[in-house]
Amino acid sequence: MGALQGPWEPVKPQLRMIETPAVEVVRATAPLSREERVCIWVIRLLLPVILGLCCQLIFWMWFNDVYGPNSWSIVGGVLLVFVAAPVALWTWYSWLPQE
Repeated sequence: MGALQGPWEPVKPQLRMIETPAVEVVRATAPLSREERVCIWVIRLLLPVILGLCCQLIFWMWFNDVYGPNSWSIVGGVLLVFVAAPVALWTWYSWLPQE
């Protein structure tokens, strides 16, 4: 009674080789030209300047207002906040590494 016989024999493990084609790494985009790189760097350097000017204007309108708050300074400041928020996000993501 040592070994099972017939359909009750234990299944022997089988090793199969699965061949897959080699993976080829392809860049999603072509390398940037010199003019494109210059344009990207100009935008990267101008965005913090634009953000700083927006923040300075908001500070002058809301916190350093010598004539007191009026409706135009509130409306203008809110509009500047709506401009400065996307510029801040754009600045943040333009300076993040691309890879």
